[in-house]
Amino acid sequence: MRQTPHGLSDLLLRLYRLARAEDAPLFKQQAFALIKEYLPFDSGLWGAMTVFSPDRTDVHWVYLDRQSMEMIENWQKYSAHDASHADAIAVLGRTIIINLSSRKEAVRYHPKLIEHGHTYDICHSLSTVTHDPVLNLRNAISFYRGWSGKRFTEAERRFSEELVPHLTEAWNICAVRYVHAGTESEGVPARAVTDRGGSIHNAEPGFTDLVRTEFPEWSGPLLPAALAGGRTGANDETFRGREIVVRTLRLMDDGMRVVGIERLHAGSKLTPRELTVARQFAAGRTYAEIAAGLGSAPKTVRNQLQSVYAKLGVTSKLSLVKRLQDE
Repeated sequence: MRQTPHGLSDLLLRLYRLARAEDAPLFKQQAFALIKEYLPFDSGLWGAMTVFSPDRTDVHWVYLDRQSMEMIENWQKYSAHDASHADAIAVLGRTIIINLSSRKEAVRYHPKLIEHGHTYDICHSLSTVTHDPVLNLRNAISFYRGWSGKRFTEAERRFSEELVPHLTEAWNICAVRYVHAGTESEGVPARAVTDRGGSIHNAEPGFTDLVRTEFPEWSGPLLPAALAGGRTGANDETFRGREIVVRTLRLMDDGMRVVGIERLHAGSKLTPRELTVARQFAAGRTYAEIAAGLGSAPKTVRNQLQSVYAKLGVTSKLSLVKRLQDE
């Protein structure tokens, strides 16, 4: 049992290495096996879901470690009355300890939960529900010990709370890499995996920030309609806006899609002539000097610069120079 800061650091390094080496279908199993070396538990659960509204939550998948789907099916019959689940949702991102063997604690819980715990040997739990406020994605992760096991300590609770966000991020890395296997991002800084309805299942760091450069008010769980695209082929451009370009990097038979987003550089927004005019103007040449070199009129150069300013969202020569330098 290695629940020291050094132990956590070691575990996180191993998880991120696993994310870059393991195939997605095996990642959760291997990750739970690693975690057991640092935080002993008898069984566990990991589920991912998108919250559309208080009345609609779409579950993407559930992974069970040393438990059967029967356990979930049994729990669903009284889930609306499960105070322990409500407790975890009430403190999103925090890990809570549940101890069904304590009379003082157990009185808060539905009798069916106690019965369920005996049936599936779940007495002590560390439960965490994470929430991405932009994508409305949630991950529910629980580690269980049976009735003959020790209750989880406060140190173990803190260890789990620090671990879980990294575990979900490592899964994002693994999932995106796996579904886009064999192809590097090729200049696309951020990718996401979406279903046929546009719901985002996994996203690389920076993906939501890039979407919001074009759609500042956007919030998930669905991609903006303009980015959803159709059944395009690999690397087909599905959207080009003022700030970003979006491509379909892979479309799978089940409708899942890998989407890549990159920010448009100044050169991508301007025509070749506009870019030439902008660079010469930023270098200090006058309208007349630029026009003479291009064989056009100073008025034409002025009009082209007005277009450049509008496309790049700049209002002065100084800001134009800075924008070109930043690219």
